[in-house]
Amino acid sequence: RTRSLDSMKDKDAQLWFKEVEDIIFGALASSNFDTTMQEFYLNAGCFGTGVILTLEDTREKIRFTEIPLEQVVLEEDAYGRVNRVYRTFPLTAQQAFDLWGDEAGEAVQEIVKKKPNESLKFLHYVGPRDERNPAKADSTNMAFKSVWIEKSKKHLISEGGFLSNPYAVGRFYKDSQDPFGYGPADDVLPDTKLASAMVKTLLLSAMKQADPALIAPRRGF
Repeated sequence: RTRSLDSMKDKDAQLWFKEVEDIIFGALASSNFDTTMQEFYLNAGCFGTGVILTLEDTREKIRFTEIPLEQVVLEEDAYGRVNRVYRTFPLTAQQAFDLWGDEAGEAVQEIVKKKPNESLKFLHYVGPRDERNPAKADSTNMAFKSVWIEKSKKHLISEGGFLSNPYAVGRFYKDSQDPFGYGPADDVLPDTKLASAMVKTLLLSAMKQADPALIAPRRGF
């Protein structure tokens, strides 16, 4: 729907939005959206921050990926919106070659023939594009810049763009001074550590009772 209530009174506008709604839900239903959201809620509830990357997919049109929190560095704009994402992540040489082919770089081409399962580090950066021509519709003039780099050789794999940031970042609790969020697990962290220490002590006690230490002469009595 539109933000203008008057516009939604128009019958043609209602029909158009209904058609768009069906297309969106159809695309989500044929993708891995449900399983990705399960991973997102686990991360958001535990660590307080969840990050989902949305990219095109040749089979399902859309592919969602829940990004492990340790892979990303986030930056916010003046309004508290996440506008820059730096992601460092591993891929095997075979996976990188399947994604980019020869454009993956010299390091990938050398390793994929000998050790296709060996991992390499890659960097993906997404942020606002400072210089662009809004009149052009190509990827190099879109609002958000996207750069893929193979780190060992500092090889630029590709540079493109997105109309909006493909990284969706959700925070459970938010502090104005930190781009990362806080989750319910942070509230119970002291109790969790205490419970773990108590269980460890009880296990040690039970093991000593079941198999106590004995002092005896070397040759017995």
